[in-house]
Amino acid sequence: MFILYTTEDMLYRICEKASSNSIFDSWYKIIINTKQVALSTNELDTDNPWIQHLHKIGIAIYTEQEWLDNMVTNYNMVLEEPTAAYMLDIPKSVCDKLLQDYGVLCFPVDSNVPAPIFINRGWHIDTSDPDKEKSWNALLSDLSIPSNSIIIVDRYLFSSGVGETIEDSFFNLHQILELLLPQTINNGILDVSLFFDFSSINFKKDKKPDATDIDMAYLAKRVNKIKKDIKRTYPFSITLVSVSSNCLNYDKTHNRRIISNYYIVRAEHKIKAYNSRNKALCDQDLSFAYIFSDGLNDKSTIPEKSKDNTLKALKATLESAQKVENNNLAPEVEIYKNGQKIPISKYFNVLLK
Repeated sequence: MFILYTTEDMLYRICEKASSNSIFDSWYKIIINTKQVALSTNELDTDNPWIQHLHKIGIAIYTEQEWLDNMVTNYNMVLEEPTAAYMLDIPKSVCDKLLQDYGVLCFPVDSNVPAPIFINRGWHIDTSDPDKEKSWNALLSDLSIPSNSIIIVDRYLFSSGVGETIEDSFFNLHQILELLLPQTINNGILDVSLFFDFSSINFKKDKKPDATDIDMAYLAKRVNKIKKDIKRTYPFSITLVSVSSNCLNYDKTHNRRIISNYYIVRAEHKIKAYNSRNKALCDQDLSFAYIFSDGLNDKSTIPEKSKDNTLKALKATLESAQKVENNNLAPEVEIYKNGQKIPISKYFNVLLK
């Protein structure tokens, strides 16, 4: 779940100015909706009326001075909280480093308090709209938001309906990653994880229907070719995670989602939305939302909760599969990273650590 790391003074400013300043009001509502905040202090001033107020309304306040002191000298520690944002008494150069190298938002408190990008409104498109381009560009072009990992969840990602082929799956995956992978990030650990069910595939390498000679090794090899075709200045990995129907949390892999640290994309019917001939493969609603696009000023559920629920379900899936593997039972997942099979113990994505 998202958490804001900030100073005591900044927390007090947020609370005091929320009623008169829209930016402070947004930060205040983020704290209220996530029910937690972390402070760069060793001990809370429990006599402060704002601390008392936040405690009274059920906000957990954590003291994290030691961790933050270590983090600003050992930057990779920021990935222990990859979905957080930071508003701290540190130089702008350090904030820029955390953003550029680790894909997390960080702001120095000596500057004007920013309106965070993740409160911006989201948007959606209907793939049947004749005025919209029939590609993922219609939804995802011109995005500019930090990202340190991407997770795509669709049980039928590589499955095909009538008039579809596996090439359509590869086409959509290539388009999505070209649009969502950041142009620069310097930590070298960005992972794209694809959660799907390999047993749902019902077509052949040569596109003949109802055959079964595609195996995970072949699929991993083809997806790894997509990875090599996407040109970025940094290394990244693509990991395929096939979740079998005998997995305890199999039902939780049904919803179609694309998730990163600050946004969530939803597909009503399938991630495999288009083909290379500029045709929508089904009529559906596709939506993009920042983690606080909704719910701060209306009755909506904040998208952050949907994102967090999906990540919790995937973590539970991996934990269940690890127990099964430890007991030498029939595996619940099969994993390939960059074209090579790996045990579940070697799987890593910062959003699922």
